[in-house]
Amino acid sequence: MLDEKTRPPAFSRKREFVPIALASSPATTIMKISVLPMRMKDVLAEAARAAEANSLRWAAMARGLGVIYLALMPGDRSEASLGRVMNATNQIFEAGARLEANATIPWAPSEWKSALKIWGFERGDFAQMQKVKKFSTRMESWRREDLWEGFERMATPPQSHEEAQREFALTLSGFSATDKPEYEDYSRCVHCGLCSNHCPTYRLWGREADSPRG
Repeated sequence: MLDEKTRPPAFSRKREFVPIALASSPATTIMKISVLPMRMKDVLAEAARAAEANSLRWAAMARGLGVIYLALMPGDRSEASLGRVMNATNQIFEAGARLEANATIPWAPSEWKSALKIWGFERGDFAQMQKVKKFSTRMESWRREDLWEGFERMATPPQSHEEAQREFALTLSGFSATDKPEYEDYSRCVHCGLCSNHCPTYRLWGREADSPRG
């Protein structure tokens, strides 16, 4: 257990994991994997098997909320090393899919990015998320009057649950009648952020405004 003396240096070293990993190899490739905490051990075991099967040095940092940073550290940037990294990351993506994990490759040599599946395998709901992105892009084009009107609404007394339902029903949502979300779906959101790494637009841009919470 960490105490008052050991906690600060331990957390400081945790923040240094990515820079240290990137400096440890000329072709460090780092995967970010999100998974339920109860399955982290299984994901780490699969990642270790994939790295070792492809003769790759590896290191991992796991955070208790279900986020794993996995560094694959080949010895050089050769085509052979790229092939081993491709095989290992694809195996980890496949294992992640079985374990209901989501993985991306946020760090890799720039010349390798076109060959690696840096956003993971395409999910079945990708087309749906493209609709969300299209709508959110329109919503970013607010006029000043729209923004001021929003501030005025914020100053009004809180709505009842029924009033909020009615307002949502009258709002242009950008969805068709068959896939339009219900108000109850939104009202259950507690802004925990666990959905962010499953969002294609957030994975692409890394901006909170492009995430489900944005």
